[in-house]
Amino acid sequence: MPQELNLDNYVASSGINEKGRADIVFAVRALAVIRVHDSEEAKERNLTIREICEVDPWLKEHSESLMHYLFRAFGRNCIPVLTKYMEGVQSPEDLDDNILLYARGFAERLGLNPNKLR
Repeated sequence: MPQELNLDNYVASSGINEKGRADIVFAVRALAVIRVHDSEEAKERNLTIREICEVDPWLKEHSESLMHYLFRAFGRNCIPVLTKYMEGVQSPEDLDDNILLYARGFAERLGLNPNKLR
């Protein structure tokens, strides 16, 4: 018989400093994947979010997590949630620079022109 999941001692984090490093790493990379996925070249090659995720060792290693399943299922619809989560972690400009840095790396590994990303 399955045991009931006990969440009595679970404390939800609410502060910026309490955000998990893995969640931040995932959010930045997921936003970069979406940027690549939305590029004209990726659309022409009909690349999927899963295929783009596969070129990043960290995303590939964590591909069986619930976050990944949800991200692959909802794709670009995750942008508001990911962006909201990243509020206060970095300035919007720095966040955009980091997303673009990862997106260009993903594009290069996929054989896409990284300079065509916005």
